[in-house]
Amino acid sequence: MSKSPYIIALTTFATKKKAEEISKTLVKKGLAACVNIINGIDSIYKWEGKIVSEKEILVLIKTISSNQEKLKKFIKNHHEYKNPELLFVSVEGGLENYLEWLEKEVVSTYDSTENEK
Repeated sequence: MSKSPYIIALTTFATKKKAEEISKTLVKKGLAACVNIINGIDSIYKWEGKIVSEKEILVLIKTISSNQEKLKKFIKNHHEYKNPELLFVSVEGGLENYLEWLEKEVVSTYDSTENEK
């Protein structure tokens, strides 16, 4: 089975303001073609030996698999959390026109020099 060139990255933020800031930057820099911000999710997880329940903002980042390492570096350098969530999900299908648009947007606008930190 061949690996899809399209992925969705998932991450969470504590505030909508930070989620919007990072999302706009990802699109502007060409690391994402589109980002969805889903407000008010309930996250329950274990952190430092305790069960934690928090309201968070879920962000879905649509991009291409060749941006995966660049996206990891960007999130690691710009995220507010000490240990941010960043998961990648392969996109195995979709509308051809949308996938072509997605690839065009990330390939044509990415500037690697802007992402160094």
